[in-house]
Amino acid sequence: FTREHKEAIVSWLALDRDNPKSNAHFVKVFARPFLTDKEFDKGCKELDRLTSSFPAVMEDLEQPQRRGMRR
Repeated sequence: FTREHKEAIVSWLALDRDNPKSNAHFVKVFARPFLTDKEFDKGCKELDRLTSSFPAVMEDLEQPQRRGMRR
């Protein structure tokens, strides 16, 4: 997912912070008819990755985006 996709999905998953997997399942079910098998498999893996480390993903997205910045 792009950062913008991830931000949108994570905001949806965060509606139920105690169980983001239930919201991820909802996304999978309703997105399925619009995706090819390959897109669906890839999306499911990405959603599973996001939900398995959800607190870290939330923290990462809250950090300011650093584009082209050097130290």
